[in-house]
Amino acid sequence: MADATWSAFQGTLTSLTARDWIVALISAWLAFKVLQALYNVSPLHPLSKIPGPKLAAATYLPEFYYDVILVGRYTHAIKQMHEKYGPIVRINPNELHCADMSFSDEIYAVGGRKRDKPFHQVNGSAAGTGNAFGTPDHDLHRARRAPVAKFFSRAMIARLEQEVHDLAQTLCNKLLAENKDEKDRKPFEIAHAYSCFTSDAISSYCFGKAFGLLSRNQWQPNYREATLAVLKPVFFFRFFPILVSSVKLGKYLVDYLPADTALLIRTLQIDIPSRVQKTKNDLDSGIVYDRPTIFADLLQSELDESEKKQDRLVEEAVTIVNAGTETTSWALAVITYFLLSQPETLAKLQDELKQVVDDPCHLPSWTTLEHLPYLGAVINEGLRLSYGVSSRTARVPTTEDLVYRGEFNKKPTTLVLPRGYAIGMSAAIAHHDESVFPDSYTFVPERWIDEDNKIRKDLERSMIAFSKGSRGCLGKNLALCELYLSLAALVLRVMPYMRLYETTERDIRYDHDMFIPMTESGSKGVRLSNTLNCYRIYNIFIIYINPLTAAFIIRWQSYPDAPPPYSSLAATASEPAFSDASQPRILHIPTLQQSTHLPSEKPIAIPATSSKLGSPFLRAFPPILEDEYHLPREAFLRFLDDLNRAAVASPPVQILGMVGGIVSMIPLHTAQIVGNSVNAAATLSTYAMSKSRSELCISTANKELFMPRGLKAEFAKLDAVARYAKIPILDGNGRIEKNSMVLGPWEDASAQSSLTVQQRRLQALGPWIAPLELTPLPELHVPDNFVSKMHASTSERQRKKEEKKMSKDRAKAHEDWTEDSRKAREDYEKEMRKIEEEFAKVQRKHADEPRKLERELQKLDREREKCEKEYEKEMRKVYKDRLKDDKEEEGVRKVLWLLIRPIGNEPME
Repeated sequence: MADATWSAFQGTLTSLTARDWIVALISAWLAFKVLQALYNVSPLHPLSKIPGPKLAAATYLPEFYYDVILVGRYTHAIKQMHEKYGPIVRINPNELHCADMSFSDEIYAVGGRKRDKPFHQVNGSAAGTGNAFGTPDHDLHRARRAPVAKFFSRAMIARLEQEVHDLAQTLCNKLLAENKDEKDRKPFEIAHAYSCFTSDAISSYCFGKAFGLLSRNQWQPNYREATLAVLKPVFFFRFFPILVSSVKLGKYLVDYLPADTALLIRTLQIDIPSRVQKTKNDLDSGIVYDRPTIFADLLQSELDESEKKQDRLVEEAVTIVNAGTETTSWALAVITYFLLSQPETLAKLQDELKQVVDDPCHLPSWTTLEHLPYLGAVINEGLRLSYGVSSRTARVPTTEDLVYRGEFNKKPTTLVLPRGYAIGMSAAIAHHDESVFPDSYTFVPERWIDEDNKIRKDLERSMIAFSKGSRGCLGKNLALCELYLSLAALVLRVMPYMRLYETTERDIRYDHDMFIPMTESGSKGVRLSNTLNCYRIYNIFIIYINPLTAAFIIRWQSYPDAPPPYSSLAATASEPAFSDASQPRILHIPTLQQSTHLPSEKPIAIPATSSKLGSPFLRAFPPILEDEYHLPREAFLRFLDDLNRAAVASPPVQILGMVGGIVSMIPLHTAQIVGNSVNAAATLSTYAMSKSRSELCISTANKELFMPRGLKAEFAKLDAVARYAKIPILDGNGRIEKNSMVLGPWEDASAQSSLTVQQRRLQALGPWIAPLELTPLPELHVPDNFVSKMHASTSERQRKKEEKKMSKDRAKAHEDWTEDSRKAREDYEKEMRKIEEEFAKVQRKHADEPRKLERELQKLDREREKCEKEYEKEMRKVYKDRLKDDKEEEGVRKVLWLLIRPIGNEPME
């Protein structure tokens, strides 16, 4: 019997095809992942008592979505978790995050206790684990760090400080010579200049000879853009570490890469290895260096021979050079922006520096400059707002459980954090703790200054720009030396002749992570223009007339005001919440006659049919394309149809989503978890494929259709459309005002009941965008593909159903608002009548007692003011409830738009 069973089993195995094996393996993997997720959220997991979202506790999918799909935005999600769950949250199955800086000394083991690095974090580093920075084990890290650490001690940096001073002066000389001929003058990004300075400083320090980027004629090529390009896959590598080795292929492609990238790859993978090898050969030949260098000392240290292999030393060199370049240069760029946009801060710093600096070409020592309180405050504030490393830096306590005692929502919180699990912090969150740094997004050096320096010490304990503990930033002292010397020289020699060029705070404001902080897409960085020659002309001309006038004009020219905020919000942002006590604040959408645009100036904006992933765009044709840009209707609609096809999920993903939906309907808890997980995977796959295919489609169309006609097509959210079209619905930060009504009030429901949701959207924005002619949306024909046809049909039915429901909700919201407003008004008027009656009664009763009458009348005045405030509060509540119930208003804010505009037509700031 047993033989027969075994034979049958063997027969089954041999009959399986390769496809069957693949399906079986995938099914087994999915089953394992589901069971693993169930364990992660079960009471059996050691982190089960730590608060946080269940999906993040079950799987790495949320982190993957925010960091890989949305690119480096998990920090924003973590901040929201803290607001909801408290100061300690569970952000993935095996990692915690802390937002309480008072607990940082425990996390980072200040005092020498053991802390490992989590492999999940180390995997994101393309430099590998052969260097001290990427070493997970505490003891091995300490052994690798010790020989290098002494080179970054204050004593060693003081010996080599003159090299930093010389490079700072070279930087200033080159900046002052930048475009000195007025006819050739053009703006440039200052971060490129600072990247050259920091690259030369760290390379000089490591190898005894700088890379020589400051000695080139131009700022580019340099390492900045290339470093940012290399950092793009950092989160992808975190989830797929096997692909890290692909970075090493760069040296074989160096002749085919852009100049910046080729320079970086050549430096990291060819020049640095050759320098390390040269150092080794020199030592073997008995050559003695005239100054100490890191790698000569490493090769002569007591490290094991395995730690002195060329590959490991190259990894160490690459890590030190990368870490010492962009973090410091970005801090300088951020400080430069704030100093030039806040003239009073720059003037105050110049006054302090002039007290100790006789000749800005020969600066005092770093130690002397460190004692200047305002200079130190400016640098600390710049480090706070540039973050250093913006990604979370986690540690693993291996020998002890940590106990957190804090407070959340005014209630005491105690949590035991088990050993063996990572816990970290993020500078992008910690540096904006309003309880420590009030008005945290504002550059305020004064917050660091007091007489006995106590405030500065307290605030420094709340900073992690250089991390903390035994694994803190190795090059902290060198970075501070560079900042103090270069900033002193720049403030006195260069900044009086520089001004910001088309740069606003959003060009330095943190938007997402790529290990280092990144600004929003489309930012051109901190751009400056050199006005040195202009100042000399004004100076010579005006001094002969009036020296006082000359000083005033030069000062005014040197420190221009920061660019104004979004002008479209200047009027609306300061308006009171209610213009009349009986009416809520409703943003008025002007009529077509009120728009300041000429028809040809209006951008083309076509909305998606819904806010869901993969939704097609409305099939509409803007006549302006044919009339003014000679783009045929057929060609544009063909592009639009191709774009809509690109957004649709592929049949296998559609099937996966359908299967997930069916499984999730089974009335079993496990089945629902499996179904929802499969659905989530299908949704993520749909988004990723839709995004990549759509971007490819629009890129091709730009090259073939739009750019030859001076146009550019791009995807945009409503706030971006509003900036280009100058629609007055933005707040001072360029975001859509929460209390504005994009669609306008539903004043005549019967007149608009025949319009579709898309038509109402276009009607609301009609005064600011080019007119559109709607054409029917065709079916997405896929030959002999029943699944895709069914998917398209189902999606269209679902869309129409949702739109019908949104229309009903909008009508009901308007009815509720009308009724609630009426009731609130009646109650208000009733109370006011009572007060008026009381006024008359008091006047009659105390007509002969003036003082008593005055007291009583004042009392009634206070009651009336109280009644008015309560009425206004109630009307605000009614209005907010109405907005909350209006799903159509909510939907228009989330929908994606296809924006077509003339090239060079940037939004007004």
